[in-house]
Order: sequence, then structure tokens, then C-alpha cells
Amino acid sequence: MKHGALRAIVHNVAASLGDGVSFLTGFYELDFFGDAARSRDNRLVVDFLTGRITEGRPRTSSVLAARRSADALCRLVKQSGGSMNDLTQATATYYGNNVFTVTVADGKGKRTSGDYEGITGRRAIEMDRSGRFRRRPFRSD
Repeated sequence: MKHGALRAIVHNVAASLGDGVSFLTGFYELDFFGDAARSRDNRLVVDFLTGRITEGRPRTSSVLAARRSADALCRLVKQSGGSMNDLTQATATYYGNNVFTVTVADGKGKRTSGDYEGITGRRAIEMDRSGRFRRRPFRSD
């Protein structure tokens, strides 16, 4: 499966949790950004491959939704014709200022991160050298 398609699927799962109403997991009152704001480092890290929150101080509903996110990710990848073996990393880091970063690594060794804003999960916007607003590019490792 192409890396961009995997990144889009992981983004969809992350955005579903971030907007507070996650039809993918069946939880309808989530506050991942609030949980991040209450955490020591102002962030909450979710590993979608294991369904665990690895950093931060989540509420019980966030922990349960994160567990179900692993199943949702698997379902979406399979529906798109891929395999979970195509992913070696799928994480989202939520920050208290309503921004989240999605990091994806595939089986071929390609790893990218992208920043998204707000509960809508749109790509972050920044101004280029010419004064035009552009979507912030993905970072590759």
C-alpha cells in the first residue's frame, strides 16, 4: 500500500478522536486536546498499532477510545486493500493548543510526520517567503 494512503488512514483515525465525536470507536464525548492540556508536557501520545496512550494523563474515556482505535485502524487499512504489516508506526501526538501531529512509518522504511489543526483536522498553514499561505509540508526522516 502506498505511504500516502497509509498516512491518510492514520490521519482519519486521529482526527476522529480529536474532534470529540468518534464514530470509528463509538465514543461521543472525547477531549484529547483537554487531556493533553492537563498533562505535564502539554501533550498526549496515542499509539494506534497497540491502542495505547503512551504519554500524558488521559481520562478513562480516552483510554477506552484509544484501545478501540487499533481495531478501527485495522478495519480501515483492510477496507483499503492493505495489510497491517504495511505499518511499523502509527502515532498521533495531541497538544493542548488544539494541534496534533501524525507520524507514520511503513514497512519499506519511509517515515513522515504531518501537523494538523483544530477539531477539523486540517493541515497546518504557514506563510512562505513570498508572503503566501501554504500547507505546511510533511517532514520525512
